[in-house]
Amino acid sequence: MRILLQVAISTQKGKLAQGKEIASEQSINEPYLEQIMVSLKRAGVIQAVRGRNGGYLFSRDPKSITLLDIIELFEGPLSLAEFTNEKIPDGASDSISAIMEEISQTLRDEVASVTLADIIDAHRRKVPNYVI
Repeated sequence: MRILLQVAISTQKGKLAQGKEIASEQSINEPYLEQIMVSLKRAGVIQAVRGRNGGYLFSRDPKSITLLDIIELFEGPLSLAEFTNEKIPDGASDSISAIMEEISQTLRDEVASVTLADIIDAHRRKVPNYVI
């Protein structure tokens, strides 16, 4: 999310986010950054522009990119750990699993309701010197 926020900051300033700058600002090495960017490109979140003044920008509106999209891109399906315990009386395990599944869905719904645009706006309010 920090990388995407930095892409937003750069593009709102009218320039592309450059890999070296992102890596430096986020204290990550460039090969690792490139792995992240490849995943984001494949998912259609960002695009790369080649050339001397190249860099990264969003492929789609940040309002259409959810926190759930990003989490699941890198971590897989978001859910609470499956509940299993052989020492629970018959039937109780199924009841607890159903409740955990319901909680997982509520979590997914909440995370899906937060967009990258929401995160950018929150950052803008927290750090008003940034032009976003």
